[in-house]
Amino acid sequence: MAEFGFIAAAALGAAAGTTDLTDGMFRHLVTTGRSRLALYLARIPAGLAILVPLVAVAFAMNCLVTSYESPPPPTSVSFYGVIAPEHLDQAGLQTWLLQHPQQAANGLPIGPATSPAQVRSAIDHNIAAFYSEYTADEIGGANPADNEMAKIGLWLELEAGIGFLVGLGLGSLTGQRTTTTILLIALEIIVTPLLARVQIPYFINGQRLVIGIAMDQLRPAALAPASGGGGPGHVLFGGRGALGIPPMPT
Repeated sequence: MAEFGFIAAAALGAAAGTTDLTDGMFRHLVTTGRSRLALYLARIPAGLAILVPLVAVAFAMNCLVTSYESPPPPTSVSFYGVIAPEHLDQAGLQTWLLQHPQQAANGLPIGPATSPAQVRSAIDHNIAAFYSEYTADEIGGANPADNEMAKIGLWLELEAGIGFLVGLGLGSLTGQRTTTTILLIALEIIVTPLLARVQIPYFINGQRLVIGIAMDQLRPAALAPASGGGGPGHVLFGGRGALGIPPMPT
């Protein structure tokens, strides 16, 4: 939904930035005495007044369908093939694994550990990684809480708002609606996944400037990936990124 919202908002922004130019109306607006900057800035609240309610309605419908049609929330968490109780903290998970060494030895990637002492040592040494995977799978399998749904909605609104502003700016710069829309679609579905796939050692700050990667750093916790491979994320919405790009140091 985030990618579709960005593309739709970018198309709306491109239309807002180019319609007056292509229709020949912009020169008539300039003759009113208003500055060109004021004429451009007036399009921002007008476009957001259309975009924000549409995103809110679409997200509210998604929430309603999720609430009434989703299966009951699970009472356990499956990670690495191990079935553990939910809502455990790191110490609780460590205690539970130590109390069930056979399940831990059969499921966890702890290497060739055969004796109980080796299993205990592997659990103590790797509990942080196991807990990260446990929490990621717990979040991925559970229905988000009300506050998390609100954070997701705000994050989607922010994503769509940025898409609108980028489309508006690029459309006003180029004067071509089609070219602007194609460029932003390519940015969202081609360039962003390619740059997010790997960390380029000397271009990591350039990767962070890409809109999709920058927004991923603000991803809410309820949208964390099902696997624990995501990045540590930023703190605005309490989440972590799903693309694996480390956040900007602060």
